[in-house]
Amino acid sequence: MEQKEKKQDRYLTVGRVAEILGCTERHVYEMIKEGKLKALRLGIRAIRISEKSVNDFIESNIVEPDEYFGFEETRDRNRNAVNLKKINRSTGI
Repeated sequence: MEQKEKKQDRYLTVGRVAEILGCTERHVYEMIKEGKLKALRLGIRAIRISEKSVNDFIESNIVEPDEYFGFEETRDRNRNAVNLKKINRSTGI
């Protein structure tokens, strides 16, 4: 019987995480400060971010297109007709 190897997490630089997320390094530091990303301090100026933390962040922040753009699908009595109605994201109306 084979023992499953536990996959070791990789640690990424702030610059690499910014590149992956398409944002600035400053924004990555803010996400660390806010607790959205888990980081490891290696020294005074050396910080690494867990790759698992980055992947978890991405997974938990996926947005459905209709939700993002604020459209809600409504159907008329005619089952083939679909209307899109703009909704206010803050109130849901």
